Amino acid sequence: MKVDTERGVALLMVLWVMVFLMTVVLSFSYMSRVETESEFFFSQHLREEFLLEGLLHRTVVEILYSKAHPAEEGVLDLYGRPNSIQLNGETFQVRVSPENGRLDLNSSSELILRGLLKNMGVSQERIDIFVDSLLDWRDRDNLHRLNGAEDDYYGSLPRPYKCRNESLRTVEEVLLIRGMDEDLYYGTDGRGGLRDLLTVYSRSAKININTAPRELLLAIPGISEEVVDALIEYRTQQPFRTITEVQAIAGGAYQTLAPYIEVRSGDVYRIVVKRPGGSTTLEAVVRVTKSGYEMLRVMNLPGEAGDGSA
Repeated sequence: MKVDTERGVALLMVLWVMVFLMTVVLSFSYMSRVETESEFFFSQHLREEFLLEGLLHRTVVEILYSKAHPAEEGVLDLYGRPNSIQLNGETFQVRVSPENGRLDLNSSSELILRGLLKNMGVSQERIDIFVDSLLDWRDRDNLHRLNGAEDDYYGSLPRPYKCRNESLRTVEEVLLIRGMDEDLYYGTDGRGGLRDLLTVYSRSAKININTAPRELLLAIPGISEEVVDALIEYRTQQPFRTITEVQAIAGGAYQTLAPYIEVRSGDVYRIVVKRPGGSTTLEAVVRVTKSGYEMLRVMNLPGEAGDGSA
């Protein structure tokens, strides 16, 4: 009887050891599989990033060539329409937009900014606060306007900071200014935000009528929806090359438009490069000159994002 008990105990111990060993083997197998898959996806992600970066620089070269040879038809559309490019058997999308198609927070007309905020449903009181605070943020003194804010206001906040008192360096900086919040900047359900309409890089006081969003065109004082729709319909067929073409479409409204618009693209472009269905999007703001180019900002964005952030 004692021998049978000892044999039973030994058998149980052997079974437990086998279960333990099987558990260890399965754990190592699972860990190896996870690591292998992680390395695979990492290598794919890294490969995609290198391809996107290569396409970004290729696009810059195309822009430089187009600027140097304006009479020739370029390979890429430079007015915000998506370009489809085949590379290594894969399809990539490149979108190039003149940065002056956005409202420059450092240069553009205060009237367009006010009109834009009004069309977005912002109250007049809040518009006055934000616009005056933006002007205070940009000027070099510490005297606030009637509805503005300087160091005394920002220093009294729970997390105090100083007023910059110079031009904004990034669009996101606008979130620090009195009167702005995340809902207005990023947008809420059913309503877009300001971030896709603003820039700090164009250095232009006027808006490119070939690429400006409908919301910006409607923000121009005294412009009707009918005129804006006619301008947009024309530019979908071909870009405006001269102010005379704009005048022919706008008619009597041209005198109202003229102080706020331009047809040239300037020297700053926003480039968005992505692979449909990919894991990342590359967005860059670049200034092109006769001697070369300067990357003002480069951002890696998740998935299908882009052409619509900062």
